[in-house]
Amino acid sequence: MRRVGVLLFVPALGPVVDGFRRGLEGLGFQEGRDVEYVQRSVEGRVDQLPAAVESLGQQVDLILACGTPAAKAAAQGSRPVVFAPVFDPVGAGLVERADQPGRPVTGVSGMIPGDRKLAQLSELFPGLSEVTVLFNPQDPNSPVEAASLEAAGEKRGIAVRRAEVTDVAALEAALPKVMAEAQVILLSLDRLTDGELERIAAAAREARKPLVAHNAAGVRRGALVALEADPAHLGRRAAAIAQRILNGADPARIPVEYAEEARLVLNAGVAEAVGYRLPGSVQPDEVVPAERGV
Repeated sequence: MRRVGVLLFVPALGPVVDGFRRGLEGLGFQEGRDVEYVQRSVEGRVDQLPAAVESLGQQVDLILACGTPAAKAAAQGSRPVVFAPVFDPVGAGLVERADQPGRPVTGVSGMIPGDRKLAQLSELFPGLSEVTVLFNPQDPNSPVEAASLEAAGEKRGIAVRRAEVTDVAALEAALPKVMAEAQVILLSLDRLTDGELERIAAAAREARKPLVAHNAAGVRRGALVALEADPAHLGRRAAAIAQRILNGADPARIPVEYAEEARLVLNAGVAEAVGYRLPGSVQPDEVVPAERGV
């Protein structure tokens, strides 16, 4: 029986693990017969990751690392690592190149390419001419996404404006101008804006401006919509990579995979509050009911 370690950085990534388990089962790895799971969850505590990796490394054949901090910690251990998701695996130093990792670490990125994201935003907001990205330049993920969006915007004729905030005080100072001038506000993936999401969402509702989060959790916390890589799908794709490794493939030669599609999640209560109507040609994958909305 093979043993797979699961290193979960935050509980919100649980659906990735569920998708991974279902994916391996569909590939012939029946839990209790062909595979056994050993899980460690650190509840967002970076300081607990080294001990968790050391514990898993003594028991398992492979580690599924959920989240960038978990993947970086697991990569310091002795076992092959499959990550899902990591926003920028090259920038995080996990792999040398996406097509040739160069070390026993590979997996699935949750980053939705800028062109795909702007294409979907154009469908959501007909006549879209500019997007304001609210982000923290000190976070490793935010500049990568901003650059991807800017390159896509140049091709599509959509202006992508950066509203840079490095701490809570800077965010408070920036919000009035952003809410007054922005057409659509996009939250990048960083801890500052995620930690202050309710405050940002409240300001957007008051200004009646659409706020786009990077995942469904952000919509449940008050954003209008989110475009997210389906976490269960990312888990299933990670399972396919893990199967190859468990069957003898060299992880250093398995290319990193990237998100192919974005799920659309809509908050019905916020839509009503800001006067937004979803175009008839667009169907959301998930709707947060109005009673749970604001």
